Order: sequence, then C-alpha cells, then structure tokens
Amino acid sequence: MDELFLNGRADLEAAAKARSKMTTSALSLSGDDAKTIATLHQFLMDMDGCDVHLAAVVARLEQLAELHGQASHFATRLASAETMVTESASMLAGIENVLQRVETGFAENQTILQQNVANLDERIQKLS
Repeated sequence: MDELFLNGRADLEAAAKARSKMTTSALSLSGDDAKTIATLHQFLMDMDGCDVHLAAVVARLEQLAELHGQASHFATRLASAETMVTESASMLAGIENVLQRVETGFAENQTILQQNVANLDERIQKLS
C-alpha cells in the first residue's frame, strides 16, 4: 500500500521535473503537445491530494473484504443449518407416522387381548 503512494508521489515529481525541463528548454512543441502535457500535469497535480485519503480508503476496503468473507461464510453456515432443519423436520414427520402406526397396533392388540381374555373367562365359566 505504501509502495503505491511512493510510486504515485514519484510519478508526480517526475512529471513536475519534466514540465519544468520542457518550459526551460528550447524545444519547440506544437500547441497540441503543450496542451496535452499541461492537461496531464494538471491532472497529476489534482490527484496529489488524494494520496492522503487513499490509505484510509484502502484500509476500509480491506476491512470490507474481510467482512464480506465472514458474511459469505455465515451465509454458507446458515444454508447448512436450514438444510439440517428441513431434514430434521422430515425425520420427525416419519417418526410421528411410525408412532401412530405403533399406537394403532397397540390399540388393536389390546382389543384382541381383551377379546381373548373374555373368551377364556367364558370357557372357564363353562368348565366350572
């Protein structure tokens, strides 16, 4: 990150030196070339104030990248938890179905057992 600032600062200084050389040298530039160089120089000078804020912006972007990674991990965990809840609900419905069949079977067995006891009592009565 600091290297980016140093490179930007070096570029600005190089542009300023180049501009000063061009204005002091006896080279004749066409109007378009001089205008282009002046525009580029002004652009670099305008960008000079951005380097103060750039460190904070880059730091914040790094924080946001980490936060985004955490949010992505949380989303994955949440999706997994939702899948587990759905599977658990399905298993619970299956268990409830089995328990209802067991309850029905017990009720039928109790009825049959009561009939068998009644039949035994009736046979015992006949034998006595």
